[in-house]
Amino acid sequence: MRTLPTLLRACVLLLHVAFIAGCSTTSSTNPNASANAFSIQPAAASVAVGGTVPLQATLATNGTRQNVTGQTTWAVSDPSIATVENNVLKSKSVGTITVNGTFNGTSTASTSLTITPAAPVITWSHPADVPAATTLSSTQLAAQANVPGTFTYNPAAGTALQSGTQTLTANFTPSDSTTYSSATASTTINVSSPAPVGTGPAPVGTQTATLASIQISGVSTVGRGASVQLKATGTYADKTTKDITSDVSWASSQQSVATIQGGLATGVGAGTSSVTGSLSGVTGSTAIEVTSGYVVQIDPSMSQSQIQSKLDGSQSGDTISFAAGTYKLASPGLNIPAGRIFLGSTTGTTMLSGTGGYTLMVFYGDGLTLQNFTFDGGGLFLGGAVTDLHIEYNTFQNINGPFGSWPAEIAITMDTSAANSDISYNKFTNIGGDLLNQFVDEVFAGGIFGKGLSNTTIEYNTFDTFNEGIHIFYDNLDGKNVHINNNTFVHGHRIAIEQQDGKAGGLEVAYNKVSEPLNGWALTYGLSIAASSDSGTGITVHDNLVNADTPVGAACKGSGCYYPYGIEAWGTGTQVYNNTVEGLWGHGVAIGAASNLSITKNTICGPSMAQNNSFVDFEYGSEPGTTIQDNTTSADMTCGAGK
Repeated sequence: MRTLPTLLRACVLLLHVAFIAGCSTTSSTNPNASANAFSIQPAAASVAVGGTVPLQATLATNGTRQNVTGQTTWAVSDPSIATVENNVLKSKSVGTITVNGTFNGTSTASTSLTITPAAPVITWSHPADVPAATTLSSTQLAAQANVPGTFTYNPAAGTALQSGTQTLTANFTPSDSTTYSSATASTTINVSSPAPVGTGPAPVGTQTATLASIQISGVSTVGRGASVQLKATGTYADKTTKDITSDVSWASSQQSVATIQGGLATGVGAGTSSVTGSLSGVTGSTAIEVTSGYVVQIDPSMSQSQIQSKLDGSQSGDTISFAAGTYKLASPGLNIPAGRIFLGSTTGTTMLSGTGGYTLMVFYGDGLTLQNFTFDGGGLFLGGAVTDLHIEYNTFQNINGPFGSWPAEIAITMDTSAANSDISYNKFTNIGGDLLNQFVDEVFAGGIFGKGLSNTTIEYNTFDTFNEGIHIFYDNLDGKNVHINNNTFVHGHRIAIEQQDGKAGGLEVAYNKVSEPLNGWALTYGLSIAASSDSGTGITVHDNLVNADTPVGAACKGSGCYYPYGIEAWGTGTQVYNNTVEGLWGHGVAIGAASNLSITKNTICGPSMAQNNSFVDFEYGSEPGTTIQDNTTSADMTCGAGK
């Protein structure tokens, strides 16, 4: 047995050790250090000029790690190289700095960060085809950088090209070689064989009247050093429209604010510039605002959590630039902050890849710009009431969630409403593949699903192999100025464009082309504009080509099977005019619940329609006040307009 003095000496010794351990405070950059170790992460890092690095502070106490970033103050050794705002380091110029973090005024730690030259963003629109022996000029050699510098080309200007597909290369040397690195870009040009003697030039476009006006549209805000694509739409005297982005001559009123070439606007300095596009003596213009926001660089080497951390650390007005490459994203995908501009590479493919069954990007709020991305295996979900969306020049492919798994089987979902927005120049391929051999009324699978649209355009998109192309569901669109125009649909299983229920006054569906139904059946329509019977006036369906030129699928039994409706039209006062409906339709224009419709000046042809006199027919019996006149009909498979 121990004696009492021995026990007392042991207790005093233990108390002394406990006091020392409990009161010590160490300063270390080692996150695995002993008790009460304060550290900051990353321990060391490298970032390009204009990039950001999220900082984190950790306090380890007796084996327990605590995030104390919010209680840490930051200081950098040279503010001209980088600054820290809201726990995020923002790089400004090339160099090496030390970042010091202080917790509670006592514990300190430091890390070293190296700022490297930034890679310039090179954009180069694909040159138009030229005949053999054409000498290269600035028309083809038109690469553009987001910073000042010089280009050298191979082949050089003045070189005569041979026929075939030729590769053009541009080497860029920045004026500021300290801040920016050199860069190389390439593109191809198709060189055709010389035209035979005596042949004239190929016709340009299909318009027969002169150009009346030019509309310049696209994103109106861009960060410094970032680029966004504008588009020019020409309207002709015969009311037809055409994308003339590559045809107009572009100019910027303030080169120190923004430059523009081929419709690609690049922010140079904060301010506002007027951008114009001119053709045949007609000019259109728009204002481009260049913000002081930063460019946040994302690259494929980053993990999903690292990318999300960078997104969370960005500020409204920043441009999030994704380098070319494949980004593999798991559920629940990336959570997208509002007010940002997201840009994929214009010189390579920026692919967001998922394994299916979930969306790859989820967004709530206002002010989203999304350009130049390829979504593979998952789409984009827009939750809540959103405004000022610009979703352009993207590809959505192989989106095929489990049957009935809304919204995982939709490329772009607008869940509540969208206003003042534009969804244009996107490609949709293989959307809703599980349904292409099923004969069920499944509407939740397709390219674009929208609710409550207003002041929104959905134009110049292409859809190939899909269940439904565009579906507007339970909308109140009365007088809301919605245009679904100039889209192309091929290999659709169910419906190209459907507006279902709700008021739809102010909806225009025009200049769309639908052809080659895929494994069609009893619910395969061309255009289904099924607004409620009390819709306000202003629904117009005009100048569309709706073609059914492939046999009906296996769901139809017997020899007399045809697709149901080329165009289905509901809604009071709806006007259906100047459309061409041709091929294997059972009914050309089918009139549903409505009154005072106008079905005029349409060209409708097909053997079944001729046999049953169903060029224009009623689904539920005659509707009061309907006008049907000046339509051209025949039993021919094609009417000629689609050739």
